[in-house]
Parts: sequence; C-alpha cells; structure tokens
Amino acid sequence: MERLLNFAGLVVRLVPALLWWVVAVGIGCFLNLLLLNEVWPNTPKAGPVLVGLMAICGLLMLWLVARTANQVAQSFPYQGSIWCLLWRLIAIGSYTVAIVISLFAGVFVLFAIGEVVFYILQQ
Repeated sequence: MERLLNFAGLVVRLVPALLWWVVAVGIGCFLNLLLLNEVWPNTPKAGPVLVGLMAICGLLMLWLVARTANQVAQSFPYQGSIWCLLWRLIAIGSYTVAIVISLFAGVFVLFAIGEVVFYILQQ
C-alpha cells in the first residue's frame, strides 16, 4: 500500500500546473452551461463561448495528459519494466488522439474562417 501511495504522489507531482488550470476552467464552463439560464439570462452568446472554451480545454487536456504520462514513464528506474511500457503506451495513445483531434480542429477552424470571410465579402 505504501508503494502505491508513493507512486500516486509521484504522479501528482509530475502533473503540470497548467493541467490543473485546464481542468478547473473546464469544470467551471461545464457548471456554467448547466446553469446557463440562471447565471447568464441576459447574455445570449454565453453558451457558444462556453462550449468553445470547453473544447479548447479538452484539446489542451489531451496534450497535457500525454506529456504527464511520458514523464511518469521516464521516472521509472527500470525502463524495460511492464509498468514503464504501459505508461509509454498511454503516452503514445494520448499523443495519437491529440494529433488526430488537433488536425480535425484545425480544419474546422479553417472552414469557419473561410465562411466568415465569404460572409464579409458578400456584403
């Protein structure tokens, strides 16, 4: 049990401070979306802004979790152990998902910018 607690303490120490901020902002946005009509009754654009901010937090969280998993894998004394390989697998999977979602988000942003430019040029 002591080894497990030491390992959990190591993981918590390796988590970057930015990840804690991203989680806090994401939870705050989620709670604001749940109480949108009560908290933001006179702000009709609050919903899309909160959804966009939550999407940004989700994207950042993927990258930061992958970085944390990579740092945890590097902290093992025996680099060939099964636990080290498991954390490396988590890091590789997280980086892969983060890259794919980032590419989709980039394409979405490019289409959104193109649509705004097309709308401006038509007026």
